[in-house]
Amino acid sequence: MARLRAGDWVLDVDPSLDVLARETCAVEGFVSSRASEFTELLLRRVGHLSPADSFPLSDWGGDSGAYRFDGDTIQVALPDNPTLARRALALGYQTAAVGQGGLLLHGCAVAWGDFGFAAFGPSGAGKSTLARLCARHAGRILSDEVVLLRRDGRVWGTPFWSEPELAGTAEGARLTALFSLAHGGAERVDPVSSMDASTSLSEQVFDFAHRGLKPRALLETVAPLLEVPGVHRLTFANRPEAGSWVKSWCLGRS
Repeated sequence: MARLRAGDWVLDVDPSLDVLARETCAVEGFVSSRASEFTELLLRRVGHLSPADSFPLSDWGGDSGAYRFDGDTIQVALPDNPTLARRALALGYQTAAVGQGGLLLHGCAVAWGDFGFAAFGPSGAGKSTLARLCARHAGRILSDEVVLLRRDGRVWGTPFWSEPELAGTAEGARLTALFSLAHGGAERVDPVSSMDASTSLSEQVFDFAHRGLKPRALLETVAPLLEVPGVHRLTFANRPEAGSWVKSWCLGRS
């Protein structure tokens, strides 16, 4: 089994899933070597699951996998497909996030020391670009693709990347900012109302069918983050100065 860090939890992953996922995820950077750590979840691959008591892993059609829960074990059935293995791993991380009072979010996160930011937005919003620009100014990339966000105000990296050179780390950081991303000609930060923030945030949350975060539960999960540190709209340009500007703005609030 591969023992992977997922925030403060440890997720044990079936060896065959581990091998498949390594083609599309930075699994090796999340392996826990501490034998004393307790395993909270087990992601186990099985040969077959009955449609009567399982959920589809994907809506692709055909043999796109299935999963079910058996106590603290997530059973998954899927063909030898690295993309589906990545999705199974995301299921494990989403479950770990909910178990820690948080959520799994399509977003990037960068830290300087123990302080950093998380930023979210749809595909093309600039998550990877922003992570790369901040890394040029001593930023530590937690993830450029998917982050584990907790209501206690901490953000954690995950193994998921959009580009291998932007692979993150299993470390966490204290949030000084939560950004909704926008492109523009110059850097600026504007406040976002709680209603707009919760709407745009909910659109980027992973939500598998089994124990998905329903709208009410989602609001309860993110409500503390909408107040502290609050959600801001970050407008930035794809230029070297943007990383330095974001670093200064974030550390000025730490």
